[in-house]
Amino acid sequence: MRFRIGINLGEVMISGDDILGDGVNIAARLEQIAEPGSIYISGTVYDQVHGKLDLLYTDLGEQTVKKISQPVRMYRVSKADGAPATATPEGGLEVTTRTR
Repeated sequence: MRFRIGINLGEVMISGDDILGDGVNIAARLEQIAEPGSIYISGTVYDQVHGKLDLLYTDLGEQTVKKISQPVRMYRVSKADGAPATATPEGGLEVTTRTR
């Protein structure tokens, strides 16, 4: 099974059993746009992780997404060797990280 993952940082509101807000909506839109087996991150995530993980990021530019008033900058995540960073069936990510 090949998963698509969208990751975003943002405000989230909880109402009963529902999770709401632009933070959730942007992550959902990234996931919908991502190809099967790939991981997309928003510009806010990129700002926090680039240079800290041994990953490559392909800038996909700003994209207009449903229910979000401003365009969202998106990046495709790849392993340092250029292979896709993929989700594993166990729920983890097959990525290489480096320690400082």
